[in-house]
Amino acid sequence: MARPSGEWKRVATTLFLRVPRGDWAAICAGSKTEFRASGKGARHGEHANLPKPVVAYSYLQYREEPQTALLVLEDSWVEPLGAISAESIAREGFASMSEFRTYWITRHTSHGGGTFKPLSRVQAYRVRLWTPEDRPAMADKLLVDLYGEFLP
Repeated sequence: MARPSGEWKRVATTLFLRVPRGDWAAICAGSKTEFRASGKGARHGEHANLPKPVVAYSYLQYREEPQTALLVLEDSWVEPLGAISAESIAREGFASMSEFRTYWITRHTSHGGGTFKPLSRVQAYRVRLWTPEDRPAMADKLLVDLYGEFLP
């Protein structure tokens, strides 16, 4: 007897999310709940059906192994860099667009960028710290994601 077709197949995988080195401490402290990535470091398209747990990681200076933390990815979207909202600026940890622009330019100066291009598309991530209370809800979500159509 043949197995059901592959259209029923679901796969679970660990999601990893690279956090900029300069943002790591604030994200792990919970004071920064949003950040943006551009270029090669930005991940697109794998963040459907949120929220989801993610292993956040960052390579810190003078360390071979990355630091890691379990976070909840609450939302993810692509937008022009200059379209950041006032709420997102606050979630990034800044009081104004001017402060955010200075941070962005400084963050990208070390590897040649150093500019703020308002029309550049960036990947935005909204995260929060994982709590023990997340475990039952995320476990149930994973079960539904994998077996939802078969659950009684």
